[in-house]
Amino acid sequence: MKRIIKNILSIALSAALVGGLVGCTEQIKETSTTSSEESSTEPKELVLWYTNEKLSDYIEEVSQEYGAANNIVITPKLVSAIDYIENINQAVLLNEAAPDLFISENCDLEKLYLAGLTLENQDETYSEDNYYKTALNAFTYKDKLLAYPLYFESSYLLYNQEYVTTPPNTIDEILDFANEFDAPEGVENIFNWDVTDALSNYFFVGNYLNNDEIDNENYIVDKDKLIEALIYYQNLNQYFAIDADTVNYDTAFQNFTEGKSVFTIAKTDKLSEIELMEGDASEENQEGIQNGNNDGSNEPVSNSNEEAVEETNEAAASNEIQEKDASQDNEATSENNDENMESASAQSVSTQKLNSNTTLKYSAGIEKILNPYVSDDEASQKEELIRTDSAISNDAGTIIDKNSNFKIIPLPNLTSEIKGKGMAVSFGVFINGYTSKQEEANEFAKYLSYNKSAKLYKETGKLSSRKGIDYNNVNISNVLKEYDEDVASPKLMENGDFGLQLEILFSNIWKGADVTQTIDEMSK
Repeated sequence: MKRIIKNILSIALSAALVGGLVGCTEQIKETSTTSSEESSTEPKELVLWYTNEKLSDYIEEVSQEYGAANNIVITPKLVSAIDYIENINQAVLLNEAAPDLFISENCDLEKLYLAGLTLENQDETYSEDNYYKTALNAFTYKDKLLAYPLYFESSYLLYNQEYVTTPPNTIDEILDFANEFDAPEGVENIFNWDVTDALSNYFFVGNYLNNDEIDNENYIVDKDKLIEALIYYQNLNQYFAIDADTVNYDTAFQNFTEGKSVFTIAKTDKLSEIELMEGDASEENQEGIQNGNNDGSNEPVSNSNEEAVEETNEAAASNEIQEKDASQDNEATSENNDENMESASAQSVSTQKLNSNTTLKYSAGIEKILNPYVSDDEASQKEELIRTDSAISNDAGTIIDKNSNFKIIPLPNLTSEIKGKGMAVSFGVFINGYTSKQEEANEFAKYLSYNKSAKLYKETGKLSSRKGIDYNNVNISNVLKEYDEDVASPKLMENGDFGLQLEILFSNIWKGADVTQTIDEMSK
């Protein structure tokens, strides 16, 4: 019954959007024809809508740059994310400065398509040669690419290299580590993360779900394996005893950065914070070097050499990218670079030990799927430092510090038999299907998402969906590896409150709900 009601509501919404827009098509066409017949030297104007304030500096800069070079006025407009698609539709209906192009997440793809609010991206640049397949799939509907992929949000495993020498490939290996680890003073837990956050926990079940078939009998790919995976997840509560009501995403990350936990799961919104913390440590230790304490007898000073080397090279790489952008502002393409790239007494979990028959009362532990980006300060230039043998060379020959404490790797499998697969939310630039300036909108969308993509992370803290950008950072390279293997978040209208539903599911399972019964309810 719930599904029937949901489908009826989805169809009604689609019909309302499509019907309303069809009624104004002729008026828009007439306006377009009139405009094309006018002869004027006045520059054309493109209106761009977006909802994430963190994009403002990037969009403003690129808009002014492109407008000046192409005799066109780009007017960015930061608007509320509440009823975002409906407000675009309303602006079209009323002919009230509707956006010619807009930025939205892939979760709205089907709705946008059925409402006629997006056009196909036919530019051959947007292929697997230049973009991650996760991004292309995220914006493909009925075999049509309907957006210009811009950036993404994903998750990864973060660990403290001060305690971990061999990165784990499975959660089982983290449990083995916990069984052998002699926790020093200050370490309160081995593995601490938000056990309800949808994006952080999706990898536990992602290999056995198909988000392209959501609310469909084919949504669950392998029910037996899904049950096995969720039982495994539930039994982790025996080993890490995380309170779902008190440990949220931000507190888990803070516990990690304060050295209270060895492993955590974090998301792309924390990348710049990690860089800042590493930079601060490097700067403090650099003072010791400059005071003459560089004889290797003081361990923090030795580490500071290596950390400062990383910061110096990252700053140099950033300057190099900016110089390349400055020389290629009006080019249709830009040069591609090669991509660089744990409670203290736990025992290993095996699938034979797992039990799903206990039931505890439910208490919601809902957190935001995405968290705001913390802005980065301009890195100060440092004098060239002596490169020690603790630095390693990557494929491009640059030096990367291997002793930085906070290390990122792609999300692990659960066991050798239960595979993990993460999920990413992708954001792209859409061309309004009812704009009278389609050609101009397409050209600017490409400039915003492709030509100037190397600036995106520095300006916004968001990682571009484009391949070939040299971040000169092993941590970021591993996030990109994760993204390349992620599944896309659902893009069909039936997804409803997908993130909220997942968080309720994970919270219930963690607190002891019957796994099989929970999955059966999810399938209804």
